[in-house]
Amino acid sequence: MSNHFDYIVLGAGYAGLTAAALLAKRNKSTLLLESHYAVGGCASFFRRKHFFFDSGATTLSGMLPHLPLGLLQKELDIQFAVAHLPIGMIIKTEHGDIHRYANRVQWLQECMKVFPHKNQERFWSKLYELEEKVWKIVGNNPFFPPANINDFLSLIAPKNFPNITIIRGVFSSLYQLLRRYDLHNDKYFKRFVDEQLIISTQNYSEQSPYLTSAMGLTYPSQTYYPYGGIAKPAQMIAEKFDQMNGVLRKNDAVVSIRYHNAIWHIETEKGKKFVSPTIISSIPIWSMVKLTHEKVQEYYRKKAEQFHFAWGAFMVYFAIESSEELPTAYYQIHTQETIPHCASRSFFVTISLSDDEIKAPRGWKTVTISTHTHSHEWFNLTEEEYERKKQQTTDFIISVFNKEFPLLRHSNKEWISSATPRTFSHYTRRFSGFVGGIPHSTRQNFLTLPHNVTPFKGLYQIGDSAFPGQGTPSVVLAAMNVVQRL
Repeated sequence: MSNHFDYIVLGAGYAGLTAAALLAKRNKSTLLLESHYAVGGCASFFRRKHFFFDSGATTLSGMLPHLPLGLLQKELDIQFAVAHLPIGMIIKTEHGDIHRYANRVQWLQECMKVFPHKNQERFWSKLYELEEKVWKIVGNNPFFPPANINDFLSLIAPKNFPNITIIRGVFSSLYQLLRRYDLHNDKYFKRFVDEQLIISTQNYSEQSPYLTSAMGLTYPSQTYYPYGGIAKPAQMIAEKFDQMNGVLRKNDAVVSIRYHNAIWHIETEKGKKFVSPTIISSIPIWSMVKLTHEKVQEYYRKKAEQFHFAWGAFMVYFAIESSEELPTAYYQIHTQETIPHCASRSFFVTISLSDDEIKAPRGWKTVTISTHTHSHEWFNLTEEEYERKKQQTTDFIISVFNKEFPLLRHSNKEWISSATPRTFSHYTRRFSGFVGGIPHSTRQNFLTLPHNVTPFKGLYQIGDSAFPGQGTPSVVLAAMNVVQRL
């Protein structure tokens, strides 16, 4: 195998896979480097006997023909095995269940029933309007946000005029929008909104920009369940990459990225060396600091200091014996108190569909549960302290799960395990086990995120720590835009 490639892509999560596959389709010699044995990054999987578990993220959205994952499937001529869920999510609260219907009319009827207020219809209409305009801006302008004068000039086009005014929503919080519609005093509704935002924008209404909040609050309208798990579509992209003569090297981490004589030099943990004039990195900015050198290292160090915070995840996994037909695969459970050793009063639950016999044999389901935690909670502990905290958090979450799912309470549960930021740090090599990207806020909004174009010739940044941020549609969009720019 030659060590020289037209392009080298770092990290085989959704961002890296997308960039690599699109470049290979354009007949460019492309190397994709991945530190893990499986593709998918934080959206990967692990296996326990007959059961497949999503290691992290579990949902897909952005699948419509004009949205990132829809466009990607068309360009690569692949079709993901997914189901669009009529009920995108059920939120279990102390006041009862809230069905987050995909259909807008049904959702508004549910919303008015649970949160009766004359302005609810106007509020949600505004959110859907904003979501549509955001996709038009970022979808019709691959060089957005602008990196140079030519990019700025491309934005001055008549097609952008009707939508460009929405940018002010980047600098105003969702809480301000709630005030505008007189919805801010309803504590029950505000908590519902906040708990939805923390799983989509990684922030709460006081800090989250109302533009990105609109994207987060409307995404259950287009929630898709991937059969076999979130890693299955990623594996399909990897297979397509291989068919187009792309080179995927797994289980070999990058240890050095150096620029010399107009060429990027990559060295791996196993001592392999590769060179290319162009590098596309989906390795998060915090991890790039220790891999790069001199001016490039200083650039990433400043970015890491500027965006120094990201969430960690606490995960619980188990298989459960049940043939119960559930109304959806996705749930958010509100808790009355903060989850032990975590930073949230809710957790997100994925229960595999009964007809998904890839994830679990007939008569069984797999369950993946996630919640937010501070990464520093899980490092610098003795093994005894670490295991004790893990067990306390796991026991709490399972006890709440049993309470909220009485039909499953006494079902046989097997392969119960949990994961912390320490686990993610070990398996994904992500700094401090950070997952979910940089939280959106009015001060650090998606326009101020690290740009996909760096100051260094031939070095591009994608993934959840760069524009436009976290979420599968976002990282796929960034990868597509970088390839189009190239």
